[in-house]
Amino acid sequence: MLFRWNPSRHFYFQVVDNFARTVTPQNALIVQGAAAPTTSSTIARDQNRMSAGVGIVPGGGRLTFDLGYALNLDAFEADAFSQNNRLFHEINFKGRWRLLPKTAITLDVIQQFYDYYNATATTTRFVGSSPFRVYLGFLGLLTPRLSVVLKVGYGNGIYDEGANFSSILAKAEIGYRFGPLAKVRLGYERSFSDTVFGNFSTDHHVYAGYDHLIATRFILRLSADYYNREYNGDYSGINVNATSITSNLLAIGAGFDWQIKDWVYIGIGYDLQVQALPDDFSSQQRVIGLLDYVRHQVFGKVGIAY
Repeated sequence: MLFRWNPSRHFYFQVVDNFARTVTPQNALIVQGAAAPTTSSTIARDQNRMSAGVGIVPGGGRLTFDLGYALNLDAFEADAFSQNNRLFHEINFKGRWRLLPKTAITLDVIQQFYDYYNATATTTRFVGSSPFRVYLGFLGLLTPRLSVVLKVGYGNGIYDEGANFSSILAKAEIGYRFGPLAKVRLGYERSFSDTVFGNFSTDHHVYAGYDHLIATRFILRLSADYYNREYNGDYSGINVNATSITSNLLAIGAGFDWQIKDWVYIGIGYDLQVQALPDDFSSQQRVIGLLDYVRHQVFGKVGIAY
């Protein structure tokens, strides 16, 4: 849901709220120490992000400044998984200098604050953090059909204890528009994120996508993503002799959105997700909940803008 006030040339204020409820197989998630008994083979997870921000466009519009705040909730409905529940705040700043009508240099600064509010003294793997990210980027059109996104930056996890991430971040994407109705994109991203499988995970992410507009109100979306993901943290509390664990993930998706009115749309989609772990990944390490799996997922979505 999006509310935007005074979308003028020089100033605007907006509030956005996104809620998602997902139901996944139990082996896709973890509990502390060992598998906990549940009454269901699936796990329900609720995620909500509410954000507010202001934008300023001074002078002739070449410069744009956005300052925002977001409150994020990530909660599991089953009590057995409640130690994974987390709340985090985010403060972000975005600057944009428009060189040409559709080409700009960008600056992104993001500061987050994570808290696992149900963690106890025995859940030693869930520690607070204050991850920081900064990016300098270039985005826009090289030709009327060819577009690029280039970003390079730095990230630091700033964890209260244990393993920490401090390294380069990057993103490179190229897009090509076949005409007014179809666009394909290909990209690579190196990133890190907070995770319940340890302190943090790092990703080498290669992706491709295709969007096609049909009859002005219908959009067909196809996507393919590959992740080489490394989890880092302290697993000593569950007798796992490892400081990092690597997995390979493949996701293939298809979706169909219908823009019913200018202010509301609905959509359906399908995802195929496959995770493969190294052959020498021991059964002892599997205690933390990382397993080989193939998952099929069907979902629906609704979007409202006011």
